[in-house]
Amino acid sequence: MELDIHEGKRVLYKQDGHWKIGVLIEAHSTYMNDKGLFVSVVPPEYVQTWPEHVQHDIEINDLFLDAWPVEDYWRDYKDIFMTKEEYIKFVESEDFVKASE
Repeated sequence: MELDIHEGKRVLYKQDGHWKIGVLIEAHSTYMNDKGLFVSVVPPEYVQTWPEHVQHDIEINDLFLDAWPVEDYWRDYKDIFMTKEEYIKFVESEDFVKASE
Protein backbone atom coordinates (compact mmCIF):
# COMPACT_ATOMS: atom_id res chain seq x y z
CA MET A 1 0.00 0.00 0.00
CA GLU A 2 1.41 3.37 -1.00
CA LEU A 3 0.79 6.33 1.31
CA ASP A 4 0.05 9.71 -0.20
CA ILE A 5 1.88 12.03 2.20
CA HIS A 6 3.13 15.37 0.93
CA GLU A 7 3.41 19.02 1.88
CA GLY A 8 0.06 20.76 1.51
CA LYS A 9 -2.02 17.59 1.94
CA ARG A 10 -5.28 18.13 3.79
CA VAL A 11 -5.60 15.77 6.78
CA LEU A 12 -7.51 15.24 9.96
CA TYR A 13 -5.42 14.96 13.09
CA LYS A 14 -6.32 13.89 16.59
CA GLN A 15 -5.51 16.32 19.37
CA ASP A 16 -6.87 16.31 22.91
CA GLY A 17 -9.29 13.52 21.95
CA HIS A 18 -10.85 15.49 19.07
CA TRP A 19 -10.36 15.38 15.31
CA LYS A 20 -9.24 18.67 13.77
CA ILE A 21 -8.62 19.81 10.20
CA GLY A 22 -5.02 20.44 9.23
CA VAL A 23 -2.53 20.68 6.41
CA LEU A 24 0.83 18.92 6.33
CA ILE A 25 3.76 21.33 6.18
CA GLU A 26 7.45 20.93 5.56
CA ALA A 27 9.20 21.58 8.84
CA HIS A 28 12.52 20.71 10.38
CA SER A 29 10.68 19.32 13.37
CA THR A 30 9.60 16.11 11.57
CA TYR A 31 11.23 13.34 13.56
CA MET A 32 11.04 9.74 14.70
CA ASN A 33 11.47 8.43 18.21
CA ASP A 34 10.45 5.39 20.23
CA LYS A 35 6.80 6.58 20.13
CA GLY A 36 6.64 6.80 16.32
CA LEU A 37 7.01 9.12 13.36
CA PHE A 38 5.91 12.71 13.93
CA VAL A 39 4.96 15.14 11.14
CA SER A 40 4.06 18.83 11.31
CA VAL A 41 0.50 20.03 10.78
CA VAL A 42 -1.06 23.50 10.84
CA PRO A 43 -4.71 24.58 10.65
CA PRO A 44 -5.69 25.44 7.03
CA GLU A 45 -5.94 29.17 7.70
CA TYR A 46 -2.21 29.29 8.58
CA VAL A 47 -0.78 27.46 5.54
CA GLN A 48 0.86 30.52 3.96
CA THR A 49 2.35 32.12 7.10
CA TRP A 50 2.31 29.95 10.16
CA PRO A 51 3.57 31.13 13.52
CA GLU A 52 5.26 28.54 15.72
CA HIS A 53 2.39 28.40 18.22
CA VAL A 54 -0.05 26.93 15.65
CA GLN A 55 2.28 24.17 14.42
CA HIS A 56 1.52 20.74 15.85
CA ASP A 57 3.82 17.74 15.72
CA ILE A 58 1.43 14.83 15.27
CA GLU A 59 2.26 11.13 15.48
CA ILE A 60 1.57 9.45 12.14
CA ASN A 61 -1.03 7.11 13.70
CA ASP A 62 -3.04 10.15 14.81
CA LEU A 63 -3.50 11.30 11.18
CA PHE A 64 -6.37 10.53 8.84
CA LEU A 65 -4.95 10.99 5.36
CA ASP A 66 -8.12 10.67 3.26
CA ALA A 67 -9.91 13.79 4.50
CA TRP A 68 -11.83 16.09 2.20
CA PRO A 69 -14.38 18.85 2.80
CA VAL A 70 -18.02 17.80 2.91
CA GLU A 71 -20.34 20.03 0.89
CA ASP A 72 -23.08 21.81 2.84
CA TYR A 73 -25.90 19.94 1.06
CA TRP A 74 -24.81 16.70 2.77
CA ARG A 75 -26.02 18.18 6.06
CA ASP A 76 -29.58 17.50 4.83
CA TYR A 77 -28.93 13.74 4.95
CA LYS A 78 -29.40 13.32 8.69
CA ASP A 79 -29.58 9.53 8.37
CA ILE A 80 -25.96 9.51 7.11
CA PHE A 81 -24.27 12.55 8.67
CA MET A 82 -25.09 13.68 12.18
CA THR A 83 -23.30 15.27 15.07
CA LYS A 84 -22.04 13.18 17.95
CA GLU A 85 -24.86 14.48 20.13
CA GLU A 86 -27.48 13.63 17.47
CA TYR A 87 -26.03 10.13 17.13
CA ILE A 88 -26.16 9.53 20.88
CA LYS A 89 -29.83 10.58 20.93
CA PHE A 90 -30.52 8.30 17.95
CA VAL A 91 -28.85 5.30 19.61
CA GLU A 92 -30.87 5.90 22.76
CA SER A 93 -34.15 6.26 20.84
CA GLU A 94 -36.68 3.55 20.00
CA ASP A 95 -35.90 4.04 16.29
CA PHE A 96 -32.43 2.54 16.71
CA VAL A 97 -32.12 -1.03 15.41
CA LYS A 98 -29.00 -2.57 16.86
CA ALA A 99 -28.77 -5.23 14.15
CA SER A 100 -28.60 -2.60 11.40
CA GLU A 101 -25.62 -0.77 12.84
